Amino acid sequence: MGDLTLGMRLGLWESYEGAVSIRGDIHIPSSTPGSWLGEDNSRGTISILSCYRYKNAEATVELGGHMRTPTNTEKGFVLGNELISTTALRWHLWPGRVSFG
Repeated sequence: MGDLTLGMRLGLWESYEGAVSIRGDIHIPSSTPGSWLGEDNSRGTISILSCYRYKNAEATVELGGHMRTPTNTEKGFVLGNELISTTALRWHLWPGRVSFG
């Protein structure tokens, strides 16, 4: 199991063609100590999400940062702050009920 994550999303703009929002998450240590990514400190993520829709197709892009106290993994690297980005494509086969992404 991973750490407990609490988050929220604030919509800034939305229309039929797309949307823009800000997302914020806080990750609270709840994993078994010593497990992969079972970190000792809370971490935070903040990002901006953008979505564009055309007919039954939808493209989503997320860009943001993941902030954490540097953590030595003892695997040859140190976990630190990260730049995150995500891209997703989705086709609505049955709009509002079934989609493929």
